[in-house]
Amino acid sequence: NTTETTNFTVNDVTNPSVTNLIPTENSVYNISNIIEIAANVTDTFGVSTVLANVSYPNGTINQLTLSNATTHIDKFNTSFTAPALLGTYNVTFIANDTSGNLNTTETSNFTINDANSLSISIVSCQPDPANISQSVECNATITDDIAVDTVNVSVTLPNGTLESPTVENTGSNYNFTFTTTTLPGQFNITWQANDTSNNIQTNTTNFTVNDVTPPSVFNLTPAVNSIYNISNKIEIAANVTDTFGVSTVLANVSYPNGTINQLTLSNATTHDDKFNVSFTAPALLGIYNITFIANDSSNNLNTTETTNFTVNDVTNPSVTNLIPTENSVYNISNIIEIAANVTDTFGVSTVLANVSY
Repeated sequence: NTTETTNFTVNDVTNPSVTNLIPTENSVYNISNIIEIAANVTDTFGVSTVLANVSYPNGTINQLTLSNATTHIDKFNTSFTAPALLGTYNVTFIANDTSGNLNTTETSNFTINDANSLSISIVSCQPDPANISQSVECNATITDDIAVDTVNVSVTLPNGTLESPTVENTGSNYNFTFTTTTLPGQFNITWQANDTSNNIQTNTTNFTVNDVTPPSVFNLTPAVNSIYNISNKIEIAANVTDTFGVSTVLANVSYPNGTINQLTLSNATTHDDKFNVSFTAPALLGIYNITFIANDSSNNLNTTETTNFTVNDVTNPSVTNLIPTENSVYNISNIIEIAANVTDTFGVSTVLANVSY
């Protein structure tokens, strides 16, 4: 009798095998790193889907689909970019086979740290160079993957003094205005930024302040249109002042014949601001023009101050060797020579003799 039959079913109740988890437990990454999330998944009758639930530090869950390839049949993976959220990320792998068996027991984790992504990019200081007492605005772009916490600036003046101006910002654009520019020279700037992860970054730059103000020249001597005689001693002088120091003071004396005589003027402890020299009026009549040239320690020139004087001839001609000599005696009808030697520095015009009977 072979008519009686029955049957039974064989089910697949074995979960897929999940091994070789990536990343390994307690791995550490930085923000923006590309992280491979992967596992080897095998099953006797075939793998259907492989997922990975990534739990963020704030409780958010991001479910990723892992896939294999002909080059790695058993390895299922995907790429994950580390977000700008610091902390520990827990990964739960979910493997489903073709019989609907799930393996959800395999887990791993990784941590995202804030590496020093803090960046300070110097923009500029304007104007550069600046003039004495001119305000200078300095700018920098400061960024961080998480957040910038504090930004400080120190400015070293040419004399070594340190100042810390107040920094303001609009977004990632940071700036300050510096007004202590009363010294010429180089001003060195150090930017320092600190992010919320206590990463510190610095960057340096500088700007220059120039002295462009010429010296002040006043109280000129001699006064305009002064008159002197030949051989007179003439003081040529001026008061010269400058905020940062006078270097040299000269006087160009232009003679009536066009010759220029450059004189160096000096001061003394008894007259610090007065620069002078002695000049002897030469035997050349006419107007002498004086141009004062004052140069400060920053090489600024003042050549605008002028004066003049006139040299006159007030010396009488010299009359010597008179003929006849005094008390000479002559007879009637004698021819008498009346004569004298007459000399003058600039020339004899006429010589007369008045004979009183």
